[in-house]
Amino acid sequence: MNTAFAPAWTCPQCQRRVPGREPRCHCGFERASASPAGSFPVPPPLPPAGARGRGAVLLAALAAGLIGVLVYAAVPHEANPEAAVRSRSEPIRGEAIYPALPRLPAAARSRPERAGAGTAAGVPAANAARRPPPSQASVELDLLLRRIAADTSVLELSYRKFADPCLAPRKNPSSIGLGSAPDREWLASLKTTPLLSGVTLRDHGATVDCETARRSLVARADALRSDLAAAEALAHTNGVRPERWHDVMVMHLLDVWERY
Repeated sequence: MNTAFAPAWTCPQCQRRVPGREPRCHCGFERASASPAGSFPVPPPLPPAGARGRGAVLLAALAAGLIGVLVYAAVPHEANPEAAVRSRSEPIRGEAIYPALPRLPAAARSRPERAGAGTAAGVPAANAARRPPPSQASVELDLLLRRIAADTSVLELSYRKFADPCLAPRKNPSSIGLGSAPDREWLASLKTTPLLSGVTLRDHGATVDCETARRSLVARADALRSDLAAAEALAHTNGVRPERWHDVMVMHLLDVWERY
């Protein structure tokens, strides 16, 4: 066997690597005494594949545990975990702070009094404040007069439609020009003005003559006059004197009924 190209061998005594061409180690151990002539040292067997896998898993687990310990040490922790959780769940309460309101100008703080302020119908403000609130009867009287005034306005409109074609020209209130004083005698004209003959007009879809239209309007006027008489009796019961009643009629624009 050519020993020039023999592989190196390991000395069992000193564990040194010895060239294959050298039969003896430096420590004096001879290669022939360790193995039969012509044989080569056998390398140590490798661990089984299962043992290598378990070692890798163990090494990975150790590395993960070390990383977890480092992360836990780097994060700050509360001394009392329950108190920390409670403090984060409860709302933060404190004193409410509102922005300061802008200052009012001097003109707004010293508002001038309006003409007639502090008086009501010529009564000083101190006396007006001491007046008792209106009674239920006074409220009912005011509502009744307002309704009669509204119905009177409707009746006057119906009278105007009737008067234009039916009343004689000299008594026709429509002959009053623009800008003239309003006709205050229309209720009296409803009863006393002569009618034109042969004139018809439409009333709620029916054709009627002037006399029929007049009777319908007079019936409505009589009903309103009865309501006004009831209102006057209620006013006298509540202390309104007869001389004061005329002022109440003028205030509600009902003084035209004094000519009916």
